[in-house]
Amino acid sequence: MPEMTPKERQNDPEQRERMTIGVDAVILPPPEITRLSISMSRQLRETSPVILNSKNYLPHITLAMGYVDNVPRTVKKMKRVFEEVGSFTAVVEDVFRSPQDFNGHYFWHLVIGKNPALQELHERLVEILPFVDKENPSEQMFYKQPDEEIVPAVFTYVSGFREKNSKEHFWPHITLGAGSEESLAKPKNLPKEFTVDKIHLCQLGNFCTCRKILS
Repeated sequence: MPEMTPKERQNDPEQRERMTIGVDAVILPPPEITRLSISMSRQLRETSPVILNSKNYLPHITLAMGYVDNVPRTVKKMKRVFEEVGSFTAVVEDVFRSPQDFNGHYFWHLVIGKNPALQELHERLVEILPFVDKENPSEQMFYKQPDEEIVPAVFTYVSGFREKNSKEHFWPHITLGAGSEESLAKPKNLPKEFTVDKIHLCQLGNFCTCRKILS
């Protein structure tokens, strides 16, 4: 048989389990929060390299991020941690535009309020998930279109997540897209509560987007 292309390996379940990929353990918010996120993201369509949708650019809250070479093992550990932490309530508190650029873009976010259950879930996942170190990550580790180029900031962010964005640095949020201070109309119905009753593993795409649900 001819050797699989990187794209074919990426889309084949058995092959994907044997290759190292960039993943995100995430909360996928309920429909009401998903619709709000997508609606706000669409306001940024003229300026943002990423616009959210409900199919392959999913609104999400990152809990733990890195590279794994065994998806079933990772999912099993995720499920065990969530069963032990249990369901909890989270709150969308505000909208915030980052003062720091990500590959030249300034991103807007929905800010998720910290609480003990959310912080515990995050910290336990960061510690227990079988992330592997990759000194030279490649584009093939990410979900992308054939003509798409993964921006360098993605490699830096994923590799440095545990050191720079976890534990006391954990900042739960939903990224909406990039734009100027005037490009987004803030919603008036915040804060908004929702229940977290499951978590998922996604394969990362460009700009650390949640592109493909793995579990």
